[in-house]
Amino acid sequence: MDIPISSLIATQAGINERKYSNIRNKNSQDFDPIEVEESNEQEGYFIIDGHTRAYVAKEQGRRTITANVRGESGLGHVQALMVQDVLRSKKLVHLNDLKLY
Repeated sequence: MDIPISSLIATQAGINERKYSNIRNKNSQDFDPIEVEESNEQEGYFIIDGHTRAYVAKEQGRRTITANVRGESGLGHVQALMVQDVLRSKKLVHLNDLKLY
């Protein structure tokens, strides 16, 4: 299923620069689907696996990315709350707000 990149909620505090460097020159059309979890309380999807692929796809100008969507288990929400706390954000952190580390 294709989902909007702007709807992706981070469950990690940043993008690993080494991992980013390894995939940034690949065509994002060729990426394996990312794994996301639906959010019943928020508009969007919690990223379970694929932060770097989604980040690169966004940088390549894509507006959507292919994802395997799981039902909400609560795990994604808990991880997103931990990221919010670590980054001292007043709201859940979206993929667009992540930085390289």
